[in-house]
Amino acid sequence: MWGSYPEWISAITAIGALIFAATAWIRAKKMLQLEQRRDGKALDRERERQARCIAAWVVGVRWLPEVKEQVMEKDRKYRDDEEAEPSGVGVMIANSSDAPVYDVRVEFGNPMDTDVAAVRAEVPTLPPGQWIKVLREHARQRILTGAADELDALDHQRSWVFLQGEQSFESTTPLADARKYGVVGIEFTDSRENRWRRDVRGRLTLTEPRQ
Repeated sequence: MWGSYPEWISAITAIGALIFAATAWIRAKKMLQLEQRRDGKALDRERERQARCIAAWVVGVRWLPEVKEQVMEKDRKYRDDEEAEPSGVGVMIANSSDAPVYDVRVEFGNPMDTDVAAVRAEVPTLPPGQWIKVLREHARQRILTGAADELDALDHQRSWVFLQGEQSFESTTPLADARKYGVVGIEFTDSRENRWRRDVRGRLTLTEPRQ
């Protein structure tokens, strides 16, 4: 009724083989998933490699007198004296990678209240190195008074001195404890055409390309 002894042995052996095969399959699946996660993390690290080399922070600057005069003289062709006056505050934009990044947008505003409108600085192409965008004095006052939301696209462009290298200044000092103004965000496109955003806390995320 229950089969012979050899049949029992055969059945038990078959069940054992099935259990062994199932266990092996589960282990193989887990190993595959582990390898896929490792590969995924490696791909993420490679994709983020250049993006992690891009950063921006607020600095105080002391101009070389002759450079400041050249900047103001150049700007007077397009602006009155009040609009041409550069402030002593700017944004250091650093690209420590070995390739340019593109379509850089730095948002400069109140880091303690990110709901307040920021003044945007845009750089079409940022080569490797450290570069400075200095805020004009009238734009700095707008940030301090919370009036940056009144700016249109052209006003944002006029809020900044042309991009300068560090050699244009006697000194630059990071303003790490500045509370009323600072970098509240930066976006850029890397050399592989990925669009990235770094927020006010320095967190890096992949974002949608700009239209």
